[in-house]
Amino acid sequence: MGLGLKKLKHEVDSVIVDLIMEHFNMQSFRGLKENLTGEEFNEILEVAKDMYYMDMLKSNKHNMPKS
Repeated sequence: MGLGLKKLKHEVDSVIVDLIMEHFNMQSFRGLKENLTGEEFNEILEVAKDMYYMDMLKSNKHNMPKS
């Protein structure tokens, strides 16, 4: 696995962990027992994927040659 791919994997993993922690924190603040269902995890993965694509679009937009 190349260095760029390792960095990307680390960044994506970090976003997923952050979203899971946010999920648990929200439950805790509401006085609920911290729980994560398979469906909720899949939703978190979709959010992380959308965030990744938005970041890629932003970085590509800034790196595009001017005509």
